[in-house]
Amino acid sequence: MVDIIECMFLSCASYICINLCCRAFCKERPEDTENLINKKLDEVIESYEHTSPEETFICPITQDEIELGTLIKELPCGHKFSESIDKWLSQENKCPVCREKVVVI
Repeated sequence: MVDIIECMFLSCASYICINLCCRAFCKERPEDTENLINKKLDEVIESYEHTSPEETFICPITQDEIELGTLIKELPCGHKFSESIDKWLSQENKCPVCREKVVVI
């Protein structure tokens, strides 16, 4: 009876060790993917100051007018947002309007 319990324990321990090793070295970890997306977001999003009083921009997220002197963030799909888009993109990596991926990994 002891041999069976010992064998089961060793099998479970081996499974756990192999699983942990594979997660650490074989698969991309979610936090690595999130860091990669955050780094690439800065590369693909055009940010510029709203300086044209003739143009009015409404942020689709906040539904507020983007005031003169604040940043406008334009995604590769062409949709424009206030700085509040950063939190959304770090979680979703998609334009909230057209659902196009912002960073392709």
